[in-house]
Amino acid sequence: MFWSPLTRRVAFWLTWCTVVIGIGHLFLHVDQKAIEDRFGLHYTRWLDMNAEQSVATWFNVGLLQLAAALAVLGAIAVATRRQRIAWSALATAIFLLSLDEKISIHEALPSLLGMDQGDLVTHEWLIPGVAVALTALLVLVPLLRPLPRPLVVGLLLAMVVYGSGAVGVELVSGAAVRTLDIEHPLRQLMPVWEWVEESLEMLGCILAITALLRHLERMRVVDVARWRQLGRQARRPVRPAPRAAGSLSRHR
Repeated sequence: MFWSPLTRRVAFWLTWCTVVIGIGHLFLHVDQKAIEDRFGLHYTRWLDMNAEQSVATWFNVGLLQLAAALAVLGAIAVATRRQRIAWSALATAIFLLSLDEKISIHEALPSLLGMDQGDLVTHEWLIPGVAVALTALLVLVPLLRPLPRPLVVGLLLAMVVYGSGAVGVELVSGAAVRTLDIEHPLRQLMPVWEWVEESLEMLGCILAITALLRHLERMRVVDVARWRQLGRQARRPVRPAPRAAGSLSRHR
């Protein structure tokens, strides 16, 4: 697998940010009540990966927006109409996912559809949410056929990792909340479930970003070495061209 220095650096730092955010979340839940009493609920929510106003939520949104921006860059760079449609569909899908990550459209689906709340063994939103996700995937995959196979495989792997957190872990944690006593060990580990869920989502985003970045580097759309060379050339002072001897004699 081709890993350029840029791809390795991006993956390394984004992964470390994910680790640091996870450490903050777990530290908060060691004694959440004491920390909230000391610093206040508003500020401690910044560390909670399950809170909408947390650093984790904004980081996840930022990862999705970065992936969408790379897809837009790919759409601009390609030559054929089919490829532009594929890249544009990919960028739109990732952007909508980032929108849902921030305003939680999926959690409002049961109310919008008139579903009963609290009757299932897990979260009700999983039923319409998974149905919408599968429908979008069935539409998106054929549109991505013009893209190179390694890129599509990398994106599908990223989707599997992201979905295992967003759907798989949510399914299990929701069942634990609905069916287990509050003192049950699995119920007490809810902060860990939240950490695993959000970390898998972030890891899926990072995999998508690295897959897109590797492909754009192969296309020479992203070429850091050339950008640096152009930057060095731009900083060089422009010297005036010397006048020819004949032209000097004519002006005398």
